[in-house]
Amino acid sequence: LEMLELSPSGQRLAFITVTGEARTLVLLDLTTREQVGGADVGVAKVRDLDWLGEDQILVTTSKTENIPASASRAPRCLAARSMTPAGTVSSRC
Repeated sequence: LEMLELSPSGQRLAFITVTGEARTLVLLDLTTREQVGGADVGVAKVRDLDWLGEDQILVTTSKTENIPASASRAPRCLAARSMTPAGTVSSRC
């Protein structure tokens, strides 16, 4: 486990599991002890987990990339994603 975050009500727990370099978000209902959601995070490093109320969690990640010397200097869009326990993901740029 890399990170744990208890929901505002204390009824759900979010945590990150790691297998090799791959990370997975797991959401558990502590009342029933059942998994109620989750998402593949990939190889990005998880920097923070923040509950947005009781139904969404914000996962802050970072990833190091090499930029080719010929790459454009134009700004790149970085997206934020949040996920509900039901698995709905919202993204914005």
